Amino acid sequence: MRQAQGLLLACSGGLDSMCLLHALLQLAERPALRVLHVDHDLQAASSEWAEFVRRYCDQQGLPLIVEKVVVQQAGEGPEAAARQARYAAFQAYLEPREILVLAHHQDDQIETLLMRMLDGQGQNGGMQAVRTLGRGYLWRPLLGQSRALLRDYAQHHQLQWVEDPSNQDTRYRRNHLRHVVLPALEAQLPALRSSLLRFDSINQHLQRHAESIAMLDLNNCIIEQQALSIPALRSLSSARQMNLLRHWLEVRSGDRLPMLLQPLLAARRDAAPACRIGPWELRRYRDGLFRMSPLPAPPHTGLEWDMRSELRLPDGCGKLIPMGQTPERLTLRWQQGAEQIRLPGREHRSRIKNLWQAAGVPPWVRQRTPLLYRDGVLVAVADRWFDADFLQQHGKAPFRWSHGLIGDPQLPA
Repeated sequence: MRQAQGLLLACSGGLDSMCLLHALLQLAERPALRVLHVDHDLQAASSEWAEFVRRYCDQQGLPLIVEKVVVQQAGEGPEAAARQARYAAFQAYLEPREILVLAHHQDDQIETLLMRMLDGQGQNGGMQAVRTLGRGYLWRPLLGQSRALLRDYAQHHQLQWVEDPSNQDTRYRRNHLRHVVLPALEAQLPALRSSLLRFDSINQHLQRHAESIAMLDLNNCIIEQQALSIPALRSLSSARQMNLLRHWLEVRSGDRLPMLLQPLLAARRDAAPACRIGPWELRRYRDGLFRMSPLPAPPHTGLEWDMRSELRLPDGCGKLIPMGQTPERLTLRWQQGAEQIRLPGREHRSRIKNLWQAAGVPPWVRQRTPLLYRDGVLVAVADRWFDADFLQQHGKAPFRWSHGLIGDPQLPA
């Protein structure tokens, strides 16, 4: 975070964030500070909380952003849905190299630890004090401070804050843990909090060690930014394979990784299996394991193009951008399997299928590569190969293909 520029404080108006905002304002030298209030619109008084934060920021001369979000539940529960909407707003407003400051404290950390342990994810530990987020960073400076200490701070400085009545609703998991489970456990285990925090400290140390090993293995296995070498991956022990893949895929829990990855690692070299893991789509091609954003189904609809302006292609296949001053009418189609083209310097026509194989282009890229025809004759395979007469007529490549097919190795023919 040495190159960080400015702070963006997420302020709900509650005790924790008001204490943090007040403390930041006391710094003799503080970076530029903005405040972001996310209104989940789940409580009748939510607009009043936004107005409370606005009045405070106006008094302090601070720029404030109020963002009302729509919380859409999709089976993960109201707490998770609200968190997802909140973090989407955080990333939307976070500037490059700016630091998002959150007021999570020690009690929040203990609750998070217990919830993750109960969900079978205790190995992931608690919240990180510092990490990257979107274009910037995330910082939780209060993780070492208790809720009781923050309340004392607020009372000492005569701070005002808002109370969310839903924080007392024990139908929510975290509230039930906070108000029912933790007090009962602490009555029997007075050292519970210190034991959990010690566990988290040891666990985070082990996680950093595992990440260091993953980085070493990644350097030995990486082919390019989105692909790992299958032979290099197979040379690792199963434990190091899973450790590397958890790191590379940015997934917190790897319980299902062995089951999902086995078909990809065991597949024949000429096969092209795929599977979905978290936000990624993994695809195997030859000796490479490619990490990609999920792709829609390949397009089938033909198009007409006059080469005068950009042509946006369907289903995430990018766009064709004219480069020359000689427009003509072309028909765009997609791979069928028997296409041929006569390349410069070659007497006979070449099968596109053979060119794909020689160039090492994965099947999912072939299926989404635009083929351009003039009067029924194939004259261009995107901007990769051109018909000899077509290229001679234009003198150079008359257009280029810009696409987002992540995982395309772009190997030369």
